[in-house]
Amino acid sequence: MIPNIFQFLDKSPSAFHATANACKILQDAGYQQLDEASHWQLKPGKGYFVTRNQSSVIAFQYHGKTTGGFRLVTGHTDSPAPKLKLAGASFSNGSVRVPVQLYGGDIHTSWLDRPLGVAGRIAFLDAKNQPKTALVNINRPVAIIPNLAIHLNHGANNGLALNPQSQMAALFGGKSIEDLIAEFAKAAKQKITTILDAELFLYDIQPATIVGLDNSLISSPRLDNLTSCHAAICGLLNAKPRGVTPVIFLADNEEIGSRTPQGAMSTYLHTVMDRITLAAKGTQEDTYRAMAASSMLSIDSAHAIHPNYPEKHDSAYAPKMNQGIVVKHNADFKYATTSESATRFRALCKKHDIKLQDFVNRSDMPCGSTIGPTCAAELGVPGLDIGSALWAMHSCREIGGLKDHEDLIKAAQIFLSE
Repeated sequence: MIPNIFQFLDKSPSAFHATANACKILQDAGYQQLDEASHWQLKPGKGYFVTRNQSSVIAFQYHGKTTGGFRLVTGHTDSPAPKLKLAGASFSNGSVRVPVQLYGGDIHTSWLDRPLGVAGRIAFLDAKNQPKTALVNINRPVAIIPNLAIHLNHGANNGLALNPQSQMAALFGGKSIEDLIAEFAKAAKQKITTILDAELFLYDIQPATIVGLDNSLISSPRLDNLTSCHAAICGLLNAKPRGVTPVIFLADNEEIGSRTPQGAMSTYLHTVMDRITLAAKGTQEDTYRAMAASSMLSIDSAHAIHPNYPEKHDSAYAPKMNQGIVVKHNADFKYATTSESATRFRALCKKHDIKLQDFVNRSDMPCGSTIGPTCAAELGVPGLDIGSALWAMHSCREIGGLKDHEDLIKAAQIFLSE
């Protein structure tokens, strides 16, 4: 059974947890985990998945041949968040204080005055002094980044510029740094003698929730881009391919440029797709032929027109929430969309009664990007960038449309099938 989007969001406070949850869903659906370092013996009619760094996953259905090409859907598991700098932890003025470094392009002020948990991965020595790693999720309000009272900052409402080094440190209360270490050990369910290293992030513990007079909106952390990951997983599990090989790639580190072994700018995806062809007793030429017959759908969040800031959009390309999936275009190919790939997708969506909208950035504003162009270039396959429209992208909490997510799941399914 596939968890609904609310469960998936709440249980995925870091890229590590998002990947673990994706793997659990796939395993429960009968997919088998592969090891990159082992020989692959794939059986037609089965599903498989393989992970890297515990933070990205590739999954696919195998049908014994790849001559019809691949249908690839991509998303990313990471989101902007403050990352703890544990070595700088101190007991300062009555509270445990831990400075942070910022992962990705967050909105600093959106993290202030919120009850925060901590999630990620730690490396440690166990009771036998053996090195181990464990995922950590302290799902209770242990930290907060307090604002400065307006009496001490009279210009706060004229714009607040925060210094991440000195003014965004997380405060944990408590009596000593040892209290914090003990909390990590408890969350890891391990006997820890020494923490060797850590990749720990703050997160908003308030669950994903429905908002709006008509209950049409969702407010949650990490909508960018866990909604796309959820849609890709659902699409794969529901896909009924007609002569094609469906693949999903949920990559880590998109928010910082993808230049990691588990990111889109790596050999990971290309290697896995090569190995699928080789498992089907194909040659290198068969791989090239399969790639030439392939196409890719990159799913990442889009910008809904903000009623308080309509001037930030080109009025001809101003998507609204719950009014259809957004097709994203950019002249500098920050998105993978071409007129040819967009035309094919429009025809597919029209056939299945899925509404579409278009987004092009204002010509006097820079454009964000996705892993779409990178994956399309690395593989040499035509790509298309789509997403559901959000308000407050990269805020600690973002707002999206529930109907858009339903359409996103449907679009992923039909794309992976045809």
